Amino acid sequence: TEVVLPAMKSDLLELVLSCFDGTLKDYKMEFNEGYFVDVVLVSGGYPAEYKKGFHICGIKDDNELLFHAGTKKIDFQVVSSGGRVLNVVAHGNTLDDAINKAYERINDFYFEDMFYRKDIGRRKF
Repeated sequence: TEVVLPAMKSDLLELVLSCFDGTLKDYKMEFNEGYFVDVVLVSGGYPAEYKKGFHICGIKDDNELLFHAGTKKIDFQVVSSGGRVLNVVAHGNTLDDAINKAYERINDFYFEDMFYRKDIGRRKF
């Protein structure tokens, strides 16, 4: 979902409505050019035991492709509240470009016990 929604050029509401009105078979789905990559920032220990309540540094209001998963706001601060904390999504003209942008953006974020995989998108299929 985190890479499909930004990749969609088509209107999501129109797609859903075509499901309800029986015109899905005629719906022409369009996608944006390029590649999208999603790297999930998790709490250390996830999917087993992990701690919550860590302040998350680096979140900005600049329309970046950042999906909150296990977060909540306490006293005007965003803190971790689950195992899968943030999804960092990046777009690039090539797969390598999208991968590099995602990992560069991860450097902006920090919370205690933060962990993420370093191989996302690296294995070619």
